[in-house]
Amino acid sequence: MSTIIQFPSIRPAVNCIALAGEPEYVTVVEYGEQLFVTDRQLGLALGYVEPLAAIEQLCAKNGDELGSFLIDLHQAEPEGRTRVRVFDLEGAMRICKLARTPAAAMLYARLGGRAIAEFVVVDAGPKAQVLPFPKRKKARKPGKGRRHG
Repeated sequence: MSTIIQFPSIRPAVNCIALAGEPEYVTVVEYGEQLFVTDRQLGLALGYVEPLAAIEQLCAKNGDELGSFLIDLHQAEPEGRTRVRVFDLEGAMRICKLARTPAAAMLYARLGGRAIAEFVVVDAGPKAQVLPFPKRKKARKPGKGRRHG
């Protein structure tokens, strides 16, 4: 008979069965069309078995620099929460750097692409008058002292 010894670990468990997909985004009324990611969605996309606990642990260690704040949802999440932490895309990317899960690098790239897309300006042609280059009056003569040939 064999015995398996398990040591307690403070590191969150990672679900390595499959890479998680794109997180769902939310908007916050005071911030217009800017996209945010909830703590639960970020934890799921990173592949954590307990997404809320894992994100809470990362926030506890690095909270000041993560660009997150609490909001009240209009509709409760499946587990009944109505008050959730949201991250702007830059803050969510910082969480990805700290997470070190198999899905973290891919999610970081997806969030980066989404952040870039938010700043793309449609119809960004020049708004000022474009002046043509001046036309030369006469062709230049070869300079003195220079020989060609």
